[in-house]
Amino acid sequence: MSSRVIASQVDIDGVVVCFKNSVVRARSEEDVRVWVSRCIEDEILEPLAIKEVGRYEYTLVSGARVDALYGHVIIEYKAPGKLSSQSDIQKAKEQVIKYIMSEAGSKDEYARYLGVIISDKIAFVRYDSRSDSWILRGPYDIRRETVIKLVEALRDLTRKSLDVEHLLRDFEPKSQLAVRLVRILYGKAANLEKGSRAWLLLRDWMRLFSQATGYKPEELEELPRLASEYGICGDVNHDALIFSINTYYALLLKL
Repeated sequence: MSSRVIASQVDIDGVVVCFKNSVVRARSEEDVRVWVSRCIEDEILEPLAIKEVGRYEYTLVSGARVDALYGHVIIEYKAPGKLSSQSDIQKAKEQVIKYIMSEAGSKDEYARYLGVIISDKIAFVRYDSRSDSWILRGPYDIRRETVIKLVEALRDLTRKSLDVEHLLRDFEPKSQLAVRLVRILYGKAANLEKGSRAWLLLRDWMRLFSQATGYKPEELEELPRLASEYGICGDVNHDALIFSINTYYALLLKL
C-alpha cells in the first residue's frame, strides 16, 4: 500500500505527535508502553478498523512476555534513552529475535514477523531468508517516514494469507463471489445480439474451446445441477454457461 493511501486513512502527523508527546513525558518503560499503546489503538488501529488484534503483556510458549503482539507484529517498548548506545540496541534486537523465534515456532515462519522496538526512537527487526540473518533497521527518529513503516505493518494485519483454505472459501464454485460473477457473465454472454462482433468472438471461442477439450453442449444438458448451482434456471444456454465458468477461473488465475 502506498504512503498516500495510508495517509488518507490515518493522520500520520497526529500519530507522530502522539508518539512524541508520550515519550517526552515518559519516565519509565511502563510509561512508554501504556501511552504509546494508546496512540496505536486510537490513532492507527481504530481508523483502519482493525479490531481485537492487540495482546499486551502476552506470554509466549517459551514463557517469555512480550510488551505487545499485533498479529505478526511484535512490539517491545523501552524507556527513553534505551536506544542510544550500541550495547542497548544490540540487547533489544536480541530480545526481539528471541520473541519472534518463540512465537513463530519454525524457521519457515520467521520472515512473516516484524519486530518493532519503540523508545524515544523506533527500530525494526526482520529475518532475511536470503541471507539467513536478522536485519536491524534504525533506530530512527520518530518522524513521518518511520511511523508510516509501522502503520504499513499494522495495516497488513487485515490481509488474508495466500493459502489453500482462504482460496477455497473465497473462490470455490459455491462461494458467493463465484456464483455472483458467473451469473453476471452468463447474463451478458447469453443475450448477445446475433451477428454482433461480441457474438462472433464468442462463437470463435467456443470452437477453439471444443477443439481443445472435446466439449459438447449436449453433455452439459445432462447435468442440470451445474446451472442451478449458479442460480441459472429455465432454458439454459450451455455454451454461454461454460464460457462464463471458464472466464471466471481464467480471471482468477490472471489476478
